[in-house]
Amino acid sequence: MRKVFSFMLLIAATLTLGLLSSCGSDDNGPSDSIQSFTADNVVGSWMITEVDGDSFKSFKKGAVLTFNSNGTCSTGFYMEDAYKIQDGKIYTYYAETDEPMYIYTLVSGDASNLTVRVGGTLDESDMSITIKLQKVSSSVESQRIHFMSDTINIKYGASKLIDTDKPLGSVQLSISDPFVSTISVNGTEATLNAVHVGETKLYLKQTLDGRDYNDSCLVIVSPKTSAYGFVLEKLGATKKEVMSANDEYYQMGPSVGGFDGVNYSSGHKGDYYYEFDSNDKLVAIKVKLGRSRYSYDDVVESLLERYEYESGSQNVKWYKHEDVMMVRLEKTASEIFIWFAKDPEVMYKYFPW
Repeated sequence: MRKVFSFMLLIAATLTLGLLSSCGSDDNGPSDSIQSFTADNVVGSWMITEVDGDSFKSFKKGAVLTFNSNGTCSTGFYMEDAYKIQDGKIYTYYAETDEPMYIYTLVSGDASNLTVRVGGTLDESDMSITIKLQKVSSSVESQRIHFMSDTINIKYGASKLIDTDKPLGSVQLSISDPFVSTISVNGTEATLNAVHVGETKLYLKQTLDGRDYNDSCLVIVSPKTSAYGFVLEKLGATKKEVMSANDEYYQMGPSVGGFDGVNYSSGHKGDYYYEFDSNDKLVAIKVKLGRSRYSYDDVVESLLERYEYESGSQNVKWYKHEDVMMVRLEKTASEIFIWFAKDPEVMYKYFPW
């Protein structure tokens, strides 16, 4: 009986030791589960493998988000260039103006894979998407090629080498709007050619270990002539965007036209008239300039920097950005008029001549 009892005690002690050892292993052993964002676990590059939602078009499968230890970041959206961590969340912003961009909240994850909810800020604070991220290995990251800047500025008619942190090698370069700029490739170098004034996106795609890695930057082509410039010529812009672009330059005037348009007037900058559709989207623009202040030839030069000449006469000329904008220019004895719209029919509907 004593032997049986001693044997039972030995079994109980063995089980207890095993349980303690198991608990100790769970408590003290390595675990890469992440509960919230910290300065230690966020630094590095993360590839987007899934996107749930379509509120933010800049978040695409295959894009890479990079968070650096110095508080800067690169996400493919040129204004999202800095971040800070508060209460376990990532807050990104535009460093130049401190304007908030997005809020990243960790849903679940570990050192290699994350599920993250991305929320908007300011007027997009009620919008969000969910993305899945995979950590980019250090060996792959060391081979990746990046643009040296989020923005490339170039003058109309000029050319500029594309600056990357490594020779280009076997990458694919593309431009979103070749009307604004084109690309010339020569071996491991590539050149941007400024075709028209405007903005476009430059994209780089590189394949490593069977995966595509992307980088992008904004290309801004500025005019050579400063004789005349346009405040805003972006069809589809909201009324709020139009007013924001104009308020610092012009004194707001009364409403004009059919769909509660707005106009801005300045003796030395000319008069701008904007018309909107029923959804408050910009559909037509008319500009009036006094010839006592503006040279007709300078205005023609400015339009040629921005658009392709299509047809015209001595007093009326037409320009275009294919499938985007039509422009009509007319001069009288004392004034210069410029119309902008998607096509002549829309143009005439809002601002007949």
